Amino acid sequence: MLAPHLPLLPNGATEINDSLAIHRDEEFIGFFHAAGPICSCRSDDSTGIRIGAVTMIQQGLARVMEISRALSLHRTTLFRDIKKFDSEGLKGLMPKRRGPKG
Repeated sequence: MLAPHLPLLPNGATEINDSLAIHRDEEFIGFFHAAGPICSCRSDDSTGIRIGAVTMIQQGLARVMEISRALSLHRTTLFRDIKKFDSEGLKGLMPKRRGPKG
C-alpha cells in the first residue's frame, strides 16, 4: 500500500493536489503541506484567505485554477492579487481605506 502524499491532514481536509490540502470549518481555514500546516486564518478573514492563496501559488504548491476552485475565488481576482503582491508585498493585499483620509 502506498503512503499518502499528505500524511498529516486533519479529518475533513480536502486535497487540492499532491502537495497541498485545505481544511475549512465554520471558524478557521488552514493550508497544509506534507510536513504539516503552513498557515491558517479565520474563515471570515477575506484578506487572510487571499494572502494564503497567493502564498500557495507563489510557493509553487498549487496552480491558480486549483486555488480558485478550492476557495471559490475567481481566477482573475487571484491574478490581480498576485500582481499586487509582486509590486507592493502584503500591503498590496490589505483593504484600502475609503474616504478623504484613505
